[in-house]
Amino acid sequence: MKEVIIPKVIKIGCHTFKSIFFKGLIDGGTFGRTLHVQGEIMLNPSNSYSQNVVSWWHEVLHAIGAIYCSDKLEESVVDSIAEGLGQVFEEIGVKFDFSKLETASYANDCSRDKEN
Repeated sequence: MKEVIIPKVIKIGCHTFKSIFFKGLIDGGTFGRTLHVQGEIMLNPSNSYSQNVVSWWHEVLHAIGAIYCSDKLEESVVDSIAEGLGQVFEEIGVKFDFSKLETASYANDCSRDKEN
């Protein structure tokens, strides 16, 4: 099994997005959310591993769609591609490691300059 560490920060186009666990998603039953202006990809810390994999890809696709497709990717397309990516990576033996992501209670709660 090949392990891939989900980085704290990714570049999409010329934009920087920080991936975090966001406690504010727990009560709403939301798996993830992307804040484009703030440059944050947020995952629900109560997600299962498979939910995190699919949710991370889902939110990355939203960011890609906003930047490269004038925000015109339909939700059903984003859902389908994210599920497909999760399945393909599992089938070829890739395991994603989310341990480097910080946990925030509020959006923008994690310091962008903090290094762990």
